[in-house]
Amino acid sequence: MLNSSAAERNKQSILDVLKNFLDPYESGKVLEIASGTGQHVAHFAIHLPHIIWQPSDIDQSHLKR
Repeated sequence: MLNSSAAERNKQSILDVLKNFLDPYESGKVLEIASGTGQHVAHFAIHLPHIIWQPSDIDQSHLKR
């Protein structure tokens, strides 16, 4: 599993900003560009389960489970 200490440190701060733009009761889809380790999108999906999160990355090794 890939891990980034920077992603771990800032995932909550980014989520706090996203919550200002995403309606907590409206479903939707979000494409995350250059997901890297996937730590951000995994964190967001737990806290905003009404949103469908689609991670993406050009590096195929980042997309493996």
